[in-house]
Amino acid sequence: MSKSSPREDEFSRITGNFFMPQKPPDDEGRRHAYWPYIHGSKLRLPEKPPIGSLQVTDLPSDDEDDSDYVPDSERSSSSNEEWESDEESEYDFVDSDPDAEVNDLQTDSPNMPTPSETAIVERVRLEQDIIRLEAAEVEAAATYDPKEVVALLTEFHELMVTMVHWPEGSIHRAPHDPPVNVELGRELGYEPQVLELMQKLPYVTQRLKWQNKYIIPETRWADYRQEKDLREGRRPMVPHGDSHPYLDPWILPLAFPGWYGIIIYLDTHIGAIRSYTPYGGPPEDSVEWLRHGEYEEKDRGEWTHEYRRAPLITAREYLQACIGAYASLQRLPVIEAEDNDPEQVYDTESEQYGAMYRDVQTRQKALLALYHECGWPDHWRRDEFLTKWEKIKEDLSLQTCERIKRDLKTGS
Repeated sequence: MSKSSPREDEFSRITGNFFMPQKPPDDEGRRHAYWPYIHGSKLRLPEKPPIGSLQVTDLPSDDEDDSDYVPDSERSSSSNEEWESDEESEYDFVDSDPDAEVNDLQTDSPNMPTPSETAIVERVRLEQDIIRLEAAEVEAAATYDPKEVVALLTEFHELMVTMVHWPEGSIHRAPHDPPVNVELGRELGYEPQVLELMQKLPYVTQRLKWQNKYIIPETRWADYRQEKDLREGRRPMVPHGDSHPYLDPWILPLAFPGWYGIIIYLDTHIGAIRSYTPYGGPPEDSVEWLRHGEYEEKDRGEWTHEYRRAPLITAREYLQACIGAYASLQRLPVIEAEDNDPEQVYDTESEQYGAMYRDVQTRQKALLALYHECGWPDHWRRDEFLTKWEKIKEDLSLQTCERIKRDLKTGS
């Protein structure tokens, strides 16, 4: 059994495990469903050089080091098992203690750095990456255009209508009626540019929120025409911990997640998106995380302002990736958001989930084939697709019912 994360422990403490949500059968399935909505660090400038190309004699001593970001050498490993890489963290700090000095003397090759030298190189490498990250943030801020965010988010929403995920007439463009309550927004503490952007964003009709029409797993798009969302945008109700701290007033949540949903925060100072799951949290081996130093254990019950440590991607790149993923049919709308990857490999022989997985694969293949049959994207016949898909759904439902009846009879 895998070790529970601090988030799982906290949720169990609050609920006594009674309301602990059922995990999907495997974390790999969640990773598939979460792309393109979660990315690693994208505001990363030139790749780091290999350790062997840096000479320890050229590195600054501790006395010369004036960086504000010196992570604790005993940094705990990431609790975010969901987003662990198959590779080691790129920052591998080593303690300078007597054992390390002994290991230095036992190094077989004179050309290989010793553990203590490696620790110095990694520390300097992180400092260099922080400098590059901060330069990338400045560049992102200089090129950020709120009008582009409005245009791209509108394009994405309209794409979902075109592809029949949402019905026609589901998207509301500015000017809005009812309008965003700007006076209340000021009282709540939003910065002016955030309130201005709220008034220009497109919003999805309210009735879809009750029809399981999520395009992102367990995540609903914000609608700041609604007072509830306007208030929640300043202090989101995340499904873990006791505390729901106020966000920085320049942060605008574009969506609100459930336990397995996705946090999507737009930083309006630099025009970048921070996205991650409430369940897993931001990856703890990114530059964005490490530049803030060690995360105090006492904070883990509340996770106050952890979004400041989440990986960054420009809003333009983020929204373009979302549009491209669906327009290219790498991700599928219409069916359940968790099943949006037509290339995902399922364990169809699983005793517990095999039949369900086979049903999912059947729906995915039928949907993908129908998009091509109806001319997607260049010769798209939306009405034909809609009629045929309704018939296919009915047939697939009947097949599933027959399969369940057979399973009940055979006791499988």
